[in-house]
Amino acid sequence: MIFIFLLSLLLSLSLSPSHCAELPLLFPTSGGWPVGAVVLPAASLAVTHWNAEAETIFKENGEGNEEAAREWWRGRERRGVTGVSVLAEEDAVLMLTAAADLLGVVTLAPFDSQCDPVLGLSALLDAQRRQALPVVVGAGCSIVSTPAALLAEVHGTPLISWGSTSPELSLSLDYPFFTRVVAPDTAQARGWVDVARYFEWRYVATIRAHEELHFLMMDEFEARAAEDGLTIAASGTIPARVTNQPLEEFAAIIDEMLLGIRSSGATVIFMACYANVAALVIERARDLDMLTAGYAWIGTDSWAPLPFWESSE
Repeated sequence: MIFIFLLSLLLSLSLSPSHCAELPLLFPTSGGWPVGAVVLPAASLAVTHWNAEAETIFKENGEGNEEAAREWWRGRERRGVTGVSVLAEEDAVLMLTAAADLLGVVTLAPFDSQCDPVLGLSALLDAQRRQALPVVVGAGCSIVSTPAALLAEVHGTPLISWGSTSPELSLSLDYPFFTRVVAPDTAQARGWVDVARYFEWRYVATIRAHEELHFLMMDEFEARAAEDGLTIAASGTIPARVTNQPLEEFAAIIDEMLLGIRSSGATVIFMACYANVAALVIERARDLDMLTAGYAWIGTDSWAPLPFWESSE
């Protein structure tokens, strides 16, 4: 998948009226969901691989080599290349030869959004001041991608996200310059129902954070769960932590919510929230003996950046 993603980006760069050697990345490398720190090395590796190897494959005498591109395409399965079968051969050959003009010159220009819409827009504007942007990779967080997609439309700049999963961003008429290579949260919610059915969990609890995307995801899950005959024994909402609110006070709110779930008798908890909040909830759940045998916690891909489970028993 990373190959076709990078290929599409390179093609958009090669069609730009102004040559651009930098590929702007709007990544959250700090803040509430610092997954950019995990993704950035993979992006660097992909670009390095492209610059080093694809130039040999697709270029001859400084120009795109159509015959070499065709031969490579036909042998991709033999070499274990995945994520590119969606393209017809002729389309793929055209993309490969067109993108070859930029091989060897693409570098990454990361900007930290901190998973904050104000900081994310500031970073995007900073990137636009540096150079004309034919395309931007990002943002990682939906709360940044949503306003950034509107700004991108004003400038006519495609925004391609690898991590923004809000269902709202699927509204192509509202966000015509936004696309992504990840499924929306509604698809993940349907997967949760499949997991519950597989393990024969019929009595569960839900927790959602206050952000809109988490509400949308949990609404989808609860609707699908009802259709599948699941009983939602308890449902809790994690409020936004007020600026300068003492951690002890916020933790007490979490404890009250968890105690309500525990008293319901549900031992399977589906939780939609960012990793920093998940870490706090899991920590409080451990203190309340809700990580013991018999309990199951199911989260989202948003939990990936923080290995809080390493300290959990």
